[in-house]
Amino acid sequence: MYGVNIKACVFCAAALQAMVTSAVYAESRISFLAAGEAYDGAPAFEIRIGDKVIGRGELTKAIDTVYEGRLFFSPAPDQYIERFEFRVDDKVFRPDAPISIVLVNDKFKEEGWGRDRNLFVRSIEVNGLTVRAADLRLTDGVKVQNVNYQAGLLPVYHQNHMAVAEPPEGGWPVPANPRSSRLTVAPAASGAGG
Repeated sequence: MYGVNIKACVFCAAALQAMVTSAVYAESRISFLAAGEAYDGAPAFEIRIGDKVIGRGELTKAIDTVYEGRLFFSPAPDQYIERFEFRVDDKVFRPDAPISIVLVNDKFKEEGWGRDRNLFVRSIEVNGLTVRAADLRLTDGVKVQNVNYQAGLLPVYHQNHMAVAEPPEGGWPVPANPRSSRLTVAPAASGAGG
């Protein structure tokens, strides 16, 4: 009888350890601040870790270039800044991979100045570490593009161009507080005997 109970205890301890181990996991948070210029629709984006798309979205506060003018001529460009946040499971998160914000729906009308759809990135944040516009790269996916910053923002003017934050030496930080589940186990009282 004791042999069975010892085996049962060993099995229960192993099962409990597996449950506790699987209950604790990290969830990274990647966010960015951006503004946009709208023309026949707002700018849309993809956010990527390396080459993997982890999210998509569209700006809702983009300045209308037909009726309101251009972002960099606005007396209050900060009113168009939006924050987007994405939660990334630790199975997908790669601390050594760049984070990219890609403009996926560029539109421009050549006749008539100002009819343009653009994305302007202020910063990218990974688990609390912020990379500001001046430290981002603009690339077309092959080579770095040189552009002038507008009101402290990195402009992304063309289809599939992207603002890229490179990981710091040693990689992106891990989440400060991994999520966990609390599991309480109360031993069952055994019957009398022995």
